[in-house]
Amino acid sequence: MKKSECLHLAYYNVKTFKKSGKQYFSSLLLVSFFLMLFFSLSIVTNQMYNNLISDSISTNYMDIFLDLDATGNEIQNDSVNLLNQIKGIDGISLGSKYALLDLSKNDEKIYSEDIDYVFCTINGQKYMGKNDYSFDFLEDKTISNHENKELFSVDFSICILDMESSMWTDNSLEEYDQKYTSRDVFICGRPMENKNEIVLSDYMLNRFGITDNYNTLLNQEISFYVKNYPVVEQYKIVGILDANYYRVDANCDKSQILIAGDPSLYAKNNISFLTQEIGLGDFANSSTILNLIDEKYVDCYRIPVNIYYFEMIDKFNLVCKRIISVFMGILVVAMFIKLVSNVYINRKSRTYYYGILKTLGMDNIAIFRVCAYELLIILFFCMGIAVVLSFLTLKVMQYFMMQLTGYYITVSVGVLGAAVFVTGFVVACITIVVSVVSNTDLLRKNAIEIIKS
Repeated sequence: MKKSECLHLAYYNVKTFKKSGKQYFSSLLLVSFFLMLFFSLSIVTNQMYNNLISDSISTNYMDIFLDLDATGNEIQNDSVNLLNQIKGIDGISLGSKYALLDLSKNDEKIYSEDIDYVFCTINGQKYMGKNDYSFDFLEDKTISNHENKELFSVDFSICILDMESSMWTDNSLEEYDQKYTSRDVFICGRPMENKNEIVLSDYMLNRFGITDNYNTLLNQEISFYVKNYPVVEQYKIVGILDANYYRVDANCDKSQILIAGDPSLYAKNNISFLTQEIGLGDFANSSTILNLIDEKYVDCYRIPVNIYYFEMIDKFNLVCKRIISVFMGILVVAMFIKLVSNVYINRKSRTYYYGILKTLGMDNIAIFRVCAYELLIILFFCMGIAVVLSFLTLKVMQYFMMQLTGYYITVSVGVLGAAVFVTGFVVACITIVVSVVSNTDLLRKNAIEIIKS
């Protein structure tokens, strides 16, 4: 019997399935659906957890406030002791040590100002500041028709960065590298190394109408004026930063203009403390830090709320995995038992039919082909329906997860593809083994013995 004839007969058999055959089909469909859903949820949950951690790794930091004396030098106190303890933990990286420049120069300190009130001069040429109301350094900042659109603009502020400190933590660089691959934080130039040097972002230059040829600005002198009052005068531009660095979660509200700082500048501007940023590396370090800090340090540091959420997120991830594994595992095992039972019953109920086929001259190879084609046809239809059902189920779960937690589950083609491959392989192996076992007697006996049985 030709292969095409075997395939045609197999299709006819599937189309005319009786009760036992329909039970076999429904069992295979349910097993495929639950298995696919199980694998999809496992992949999606793990991806969501990893994305949540990796996309926010920059927020795993803390600030320690270092008090300064009248000469601008650090005072040896509890803050310094806490810093020394934390520096000894593996994976810790020291980032910027900074203070914000007072823009008012009077008793009422002002650290940020509307860019519309600012202008700068570069080699004597004046550039007026202009606000940007399409602020996109935070997600979901659509501000059309918003009454207070100024709330969504980037303020003008100047950060005094200690020359002996790094400009960023390893955590910030890791998130930046992940979100903006193949880019350098510096568009051109270098970090500050000497007094009266300044670096600023290309976005901040854009606010003053400078949109290209950044290289030509290097080593030029720039001054900033707020309401016609000079706040920074004759600082040499040594580097232009990629504004995307300020789209990293921990940096979105930081100053995009940095000037070189030292004790003499701190003393001149009456700065009473510096903020030392510390990257905590992996989120697992967060628990170590929280256990290390006791009440006597309560005024010495600041920790973002993300650190307190991490343990909850980690436990939530583990609970989700366990619930999915236990619940889906029970369902899958139950469905497999039902599938094995139905495969066996279906084969036994059709013993007479195969005996007739043997009587008509069909050999064992042809019967085996028909059985194999039946399995492939059923598996094809079951997997197709299971894919649709799994996708719709995941979409429903995606909606409720977003409403309840604010986290978005990404249901990608890759996730479903992986789940389909694994599910198809597992289900095919099980059904083939069961079919071969149940058909052993069928292939071994002659037509008369099969009909009599």
